[in-house]
Amino acid sequence: MAEKSESFAVGSEGAVDTALLKVLVRAEPENVQAFLQLPNSCNLEIGQTLLTDYEMYHELMCLFQTHNEHRRALDLLAQHGQGSPEGHPLHGVTATVEYLRALGSDHQQIVLEYSRWVLRTSPEMGLTI
Repeated sequence: MAEKSESFAVGSEGAVDTALLKVLVRAEPENVQAFLQLPNSCNLEIGQTLLTDYEMYHELMCLFQTHNEHRRALDLLAQHGQGSPEGHPLHGVTATVEYLRALGSDHQQIVLEYSRWVLRTSPEMGLTI
């Protein structure tokens, strides 16, 4: 019986966090990033769809990051870093460099893999990783 109540608690937490994300996106979009930078149990697929629909890509990166979906976050950063117009918050290499620095040596393979495009685009920034 304890297994069922523990499973329900985890499922309930995810449902509550996902519902809260939906409310924040619509009512208080300025607070979405702060919410997603904290540990959360949001459903990744629902969150990704919602944040993409509202073009909240930086917030989507935060969602991926807090769920240890580093490759998904870095794919998003690479896509927007190389393809978004200047002035877009994720344009350029800065966000990717900061993300890779935060990963550190625990994720050496991912850091090496995703630093390639940064080094090609901005060798100076790439060397700071």
